[in-house]
This record gives sequence, structure tokens and C-alpha cells, in this order.
Amino acid sequence: MLVLMRALPTLVLAVLIAVPGAALADEPIKVFGLEKLHWGMSADDAVKAVPALKAAGAGFSAKDYVHGGCKFTVTGDIAEGRLVAITVTSVENDPDCPLNIKTMIDEAYGLPYDSNTLNDGITFGWKKGSTRIDSTQSPLLDYNHARVEMWEEVPAPAKAP
Repeated sequence: MLVLMRALPTLVLAVLIAVPGAALADEPIKVFGLEKLHWGMSADDAVKAVPALKAAGAGFSAKDYVHGGCKFTVTGDIAEGRLVAITVTSVENDPDCPLNIKTMIDEAYGLPYDSNTLNDGITFGWKKGSTRIDSTQSPLLDYNHARVEMWEEVPAPAKAP
């Protein structure tokens, strides 16, 4: 079983290489209880998939979205009819939030590839498949309060020879 588990990442990588673009199609959002959302879906489909979300302009939003016992605001950006970005911001007056946001993202996307220390906190960056995530977290609040920006990173079109 251990041998299979060690070989599985290589197998998955081989499948992704063998089917270009397959990993980019309909990649789900793996955090904040938004697993029913995926890049490329419409705002109407997002609102149907996650009832806490409400249509707002060309996108969607939720002011008191609850996940992991914590309250967040969520906004989704739609461009050309496709979900391309989501911002999740913790509600700062929620001192009892038990969710460690960095740990949750690490579990879904692996360890961050980048981190920067700023005056007001630490910014971490993750990238997996077509999903890119930046999270700015405050060390004064045990990393439970953050602004998390997620977006679909689409490769540049290939140039004609």
C-alpha cells in the first residue's frame, strides 16, 4: 500500500502531462467549504451550488459566510461569463474563530511555495494546477484572520510558428 501511495503522485503527474489542459478544466475550489465551486462556472451556477452565496453584479458575494466556526465575507469575480477569482476575508470581530486558515490551505494545496513577512502580517502563496492562492495573515491573531485571494491562472496562449 505504501508503494502505491508513493507512486500515485507520479501517476497523477503522468496523466496531467498526457492530457494537456485536462487539469485546467473545471478545477474545483478545495477550501472554505466551497468545493462545489470550480473555475469557469457562471455566477448563476455558483449561487445554485452554494446557497449561502447571493448574486451581486456580474459575480456573487456572501457577507456572513460561515466555515469552520468562523465568519467570512466572500466575493466571486466573473469575467466573460466564467468564475475567475474568489476573495475570502475573515470577519475581524470574530475573536473565537478556531480555524487555522494556513493549515486548511496547506492540507488542500500542499505547503506554500512562497512567503513574505510584512509589517502587518505574513503573506503566503500557493499554486496547484490552475489555482493560485495568496493569503495575508496576521500573526497577532494566531493566523485565524486573513484575506485570501484565489484565482485561476490560465497559461498564455501558444504562439503560432
